[in-house]
Amino acid sequence: MDSLHSLKAHARTASSPLGGLRELPADVWHTIIAECGSGPELHGARLASKQLCRIVDAHAPKLSTSLSHDSAAFWASGALAKWPQCRSFSLHWDAYDVRYEAVGALLPLPFSSVPPSARQGIEELHITATFYGRVQDWDAVNWDDIASDDSDFYVPSENFDEETMQLPAQPLADLLRLLPNLHTLRLPSCAPYAEDHPETAAALSALAGLAHLRDLTLPSYTLAALSGLQHLTRLEVRALGFDEVGGGMGLNSDDVLTDDGVQWICSLRKLEHLELDARRMYVVTDTHVQQILASLPNLERVVLHGLTSPARDDENIYEDELRDLGGATFDLVLSDGYLSSVTLTKPRQRGCLGCNEVALGLISRLARTVLLPRVAPAPGPRVKVLRLDCALGFYLADSGGEWLEPLRELVERCEAVEVQRLYAWERRASAEGVEETVRLLGKPEILDLSCVEVRMRGPHEPSALEIGPADDGAEGADAAEEEGRLDGLNSAQRAAAAQAVWDNKAGGTELQRLRRLLALVRY
Repeated sequence: MDSLHSLKAHARTASSPLGGLRELPADVWHTIIAECGSGPELHGARLASKQLCRIVDAHAPKLSTSLSHDSAAFWASGALAKWPQCRSFSLHWDAYDVRYEAVGALLPLPFSSVPPSARQGIEELHITATFYGRVQDWDAVNWDDIASDDSDFYVPSENFDEETMQLPAQPLADLLRLLPNLHTLRLPSCAPYAEDHPETAAALSALAGLAHLRDLTLPSYTLAALSGLQHLTRLEVRALGFDEVGGGMGLNSDDVLTDDGVQWICSLRKLEHLELDARRMYVVTDTHVQQILASLPNLERVVLHGLTSPARDDENIYEDELRDLGGATFDLVLSDGYLSSVTLTKPRQRGCLGCNEVALGLISRLARTVLLPRVAPAPGPRVKVLRLDCALGFYLADSGGEWLEPLRELVERCEAVEVQRLYAWERRASAEGVEETVRLLGKPEILDLSCVEVRMRGPHEPSALEIGPADDGAEGADAAEEEGRLDGLNSAQRAAAAQAVWDNKAGGTELQRLRRLLALVRY
């Protein structure tokens, strides 16, 4: 950046237009501009002088712009030719500023107005979008007519149909046909496209015709029923989530991975990275993932945002009711077709206790259907780490304890297991069930016992539970002495008393202190 400031200063003070700067070798300019990226420093360099502007434009590898009516004439004039070295182009569409009915004419405009030679070098295209369900016009509120104590006043608003929350299929097809040398294509999450529609077929055909494509992000599962593209090494498929739509509303249509979509993904034998975003329920199931993992031997990483599976709950009469991981993400790392690490993450939401938990029963089922088939059999390499960076809850667990067996089998094939938080509330878990789970998975960082939180270890401390030689035959290590000690205490005092029981190493082994904790909260 210092060198760029020097260039700008020289541009303002030199008696000749930048002296010998324009004579610098092209590879030097490539290095300077690559260091600057596409941020404000590079824009500032362009403004220093006309000569420096021409030099920067002649070597800039990336362009970024937003679709707008104001810039239409600029792009229609063939402006892309100003950047002959551009290899990566980023477009953003704000669906409020440019309405759905108008975006089709603007989308291909930067490329349709230049000869093929001016766009042949574009290898990466990144399109992002901001969609809206409802937009309230606060500027239209006449605040002078509203009393200070009036909380029930009208704010004009505009609602948007779900059909406006997608890149129009035919203009998208026209755009892709203008860029035959794309290596990378990233499209934004969109509402589902209409099946068996001529425009959807045109988009699928244009995608299939990208012979050099290696990295593809599809905007909807309705476009996953492709053909060709056998050379892909990275694929991401997305479904538009409710949290991606401004103002809420909309999103009534299902966006589901079909059998044809699964078969196409399974045909991509060179695929190394697969990401399936299924934050809306019923989109991707463990059966789909089973088929995909079994078909793609070169996969190195699979990321699953949300996953749906039939799972049993003793409180539910329907044994095959679909359950999903909600906002949780599975990140699977593979080597030679077998799992080398498994990470499950789910960020905590404050003020929404039920939103934070991931059912242990569902994880155990997914261990059986998705994970165990990809674990190398003994004496092959074990899974290096099973990392559960989420809050585990005792849900979808049958009373006979059979639910735990697949998870137990998985843990036996793991070198290490790390659990962030375990919700062990007495309405769901018995003292025996909590002890068995902690023995199996190791100490969580936080053990939540009926709203009493106990930190059992630090993030980087060993998780294995310490068990003494005589612990299994002991009857709770005088744990009964703890019963009733929390009666009459406020929440802070209860938490402090529980933490003191765990921290007191004189209280016995870690297993003995765990039993004291469970007795303390009357499990």
